[in-house]
Amino acid sequence: MSDQIIRTKWKRKPNSEIKKLSKEGVKYLAKKPLIAITAGDPASVGPEIVVKALSNKELYEKVKPVVICSKNVIEKALEITKVKISICPVEIDTLNRLEEKDFSFDKVFLIDLENASDNIPFGKISAEAGKAAFEYIKKAIELGRGTIRRRGSERDNSGH
Repeated sequence: MSDQIIRTKWKRKPNSEIKKLSKEGVKYLAKKPLIAITAGDPASVGPEIVVKALSNKELYEKVKPVVICSKNVIEKALEITKVKISICPVEIDTLNRLEEKDFSFDKVFLIDLENASDNIPFGKISAEAGKAAFEYIKKAIELGRGTIRRRGSERDNSGH
């Protein structure tokens, strides 16, 4: 059977080569992807949903989650939900150095944007909460595109 040829869309490959490619694919799939999770509106239930999800062991079997939010918002969500997770602030330029073993359901890696005050009224629409939620999403997009520079070298929108 190892001499049998398998026809693919592009070219024919022997079974032994297919098995080799499959092993490499499994090795690649074994690496868990790093995902950015935005916490949503700090005045809403988004942060609580995020911390509840992060307390699920199954999540860590599939991905390496990093939350983008303000630390005080996540702390408040942990208090409300009574979820026991420690917060580990992380800088963007150190994300690639984190290993799979560093991720576990008892801690959350947090990119703290420090953009939401403790005075945001819960359950009320506010410009501050909307701006913070937008900045979480914007940072996640920048992270996904690889356009984030090291701290202090980011271009600001004013052209300076």
